[in-house]
Formats: sequence, structure tokens, C-alpha cells
Amino acid sequence: MKKLIISIISIVSILISSFSVNAAEVPKESSPCNATNEAIIIVESFIGGILTEVQNGLGYADARAKSNRIFFNAWLNGQTNGYS
Repeated sequence: MKKLIISIISIVSILISSFSVNAAEVPKESSPCNATNEAIIIVESFIGGILTEVQNGLGYADARAKSNRIFFNAWLNGQTNGYS
């Protein structure tokens, strides 16, 4: 019984770790209704490099942390053109 549980856990962990994640540019149709084209362009300019890093294997939590830091610094420096 113990060997069966260990083998099942091993198989599940191998299957979970074998999935890959692809990042792509977000289509404009999926943006929020109140988002302007200018806001979308600003966001894409800030996170374009992060999307490439996600394609190369950067995890979700790391990508989110980087984007939060980028947006916060941009907001502090007044680089968001009034968007917050």
C-alpha cells in the first residue's frame, strides 16, 4: 500500500511539472470595456519584457511580482499618464 501511494504521488508530480506555459500578447478585444487604447499601449510597454520572460520559463508569482514593482515605480515617478 505504501509503495502504491508513493508511486501515485511520483506520477502525479511528474505530470504536473511537465506542463509548459506560453505567454502571448493579450488581444485588445479581451481588455476591459473602460480601458482606452492609450492605457493598453502604456501597459504593454511596461510588461512586454515580462511576457517574454514568461515564455522562457518565468513563473506566475515571479512575473506578477515584477509587474507590480514596475507599475508601482512608474506610478511613483508619474510615468502612467494619470492612470493608476
